[in-house]
Amino acid sequence: MLRPSLKDFLQMAKPGHIVPVIMEVPSDRITPVDAYYAVSASYLLESAEKGLHLGRYSFLGVDPCAVIEVRGTKCRITEDGKTRELAAVDPLRAVKDFLAARPFSGEGDLSPFPGGAVGYIGYEAVSRFESVKLDESKPGLDIPDACFMVTRYTLVFDNLMHTLKIIYNVNAGKDPESDYADAVMMLTQMSDRISAGAPGPVDTPVIGDNIRQVTSKNEFVSSVNKIREYIIAGDAIQVVLSQQMEVDFKGDPFCVYRSLRSINPSPYMFFLNMQGFTLLGASPEVMVKVDKNRAMLRPIAGTRRRGINVEEDEALQRELLADNKERAEHIMLVDLARNDLGRIAKPGTVKVERFMEVEMYSHVMHIVSEVSAQCREDSDPVDVIRAVFPAGTVSGAPKVRAMEIIDELERVKRNHYAGLVGYFSYNGNFDSCITIRSAAVKNDKMYLQSGAGIVYDSDPDKEYQETMSKIEALVEALKNGRN
Repeated sequence: MLRPSLKDFLQMAKPGHIVPVIMEVPSDRITPVDAYYAVSASYLLESAEKGLHLGRYSFLGVDPCAVIEVRGTKCRITEDGKTRELAAVDPLRAVKDFLAARPFSGEGDLSPFPGGAVGYIGYEAVSRFESVKLDESKPGLDIPDACFMVTRYTLVFDNLMHTLKIIYNVNAGKDPESDYADAVMMLTQMSDRISAGAPGPVDTPVIGDNIRQVTSKNEFVSSVNKIREYIIAGDAIQVVLSQQMEVDFKGDPFCVYRSLRSINPSPYMFFLNMQGFTLLGASPEVMVKVDKNRAMLRPIAGTRRRGINVEEDEALQRELLADNKERAEHIMLVDLARNDLGRIAKPGTVKVERFMEVEMYSHVMHIVSEVSAQCREDSDPVDVIRAVFPAGTVSGAPKVRAMEIIDELERVKRNHYAGLVGYFSYNGNFDSCITIRSAAVKNDKMYLQSGAGIVYDSDPDKEYQETMSKIEALVEALKNGRN
């Protein structure tokens, strides 16, 4: 099935507007992973509901036509092979301005994401739109502070209806009839590529045996004790301390992603082929979601390992919910989420939709809440992100002072870690996750990172072990990726 018709397309195709042309085909004999290999996708976004079943939609992007890259105060936009640079007000504004110059003329029932900008914002980018100064001289990965790509094609797998929408987003010009004919031809060729399939990777990953920790256990414990001193002095209530690890890696990172999505199915699973590096992960936590002017956060704080059977799971769940430290930490972060959303919400609309429910994942269980608000008429997804980024669950409270303490104690930049991965949709929606349970691959190395929330009565050894538990699924995925 092809839509819109030529007649309808001509009505929508104003010069400079983005008009989607859609071919819908059955997808009962092809998976998103098959399609990734068949079309050499630039990204794959998936979800698993409550860590169990594949979510309704999977999104793939093919053939980047624009890349928006922000480093420091400079923004570089490469579009159709031409590059221009401009001063960046902030990474969020750069993406918003790019999409605003391309109005969307699509139908209302395409999918949550018919196309737009997909990418990440790194943790340190907060200094571009929040009053916090971070040490830019620290060592770190040589990657942009933020990077988003816009692709010509968006492939939308509906895993409930077993259909695939192949969307070709036309940038309408002066000859809309020719634009439409080209789009139909391109869609037919893409459908043929997907149907023909392609073999999987030929280069089995070569992974080093030793995972190197940037921070020793003794250094981590010392930092926990230093944070406790800050808390006693009244500087902070909680600080989220993280540690980075690296391992030698050669081969196809998608093998690791395939293993991770099987071992640790999560609400936000992503694989991004960026310029010069790869970002992959299976995050349990939304950063912020904006849908039809409703903003939503899901604070996750409070962790236990999974049990070896149902009985031990239930015992650990009861222990987790009865832990006064975990409860106090979680309640504080729910309050922080309410306050953050209050900065952009209509008065009286901030609500706690779910409170302190336990969700199970492959290796750990978490306490989860959900907070929502109706956005003011004068706010948009960029304003919402600016109000809540970075998440309190990866920084602490008060947020700015917690980030200053993190900057003092962590020896390397966080880069992508604790930032966000997500999309700005042409239709105005925004969805993102916190970049945790993730890995970056660059220059034959894979970088992993995890953190723990430190409060006054934290046990340094237990907090260290929490960071190790959170990274277990990634380590297991690395081992399985060899196969």
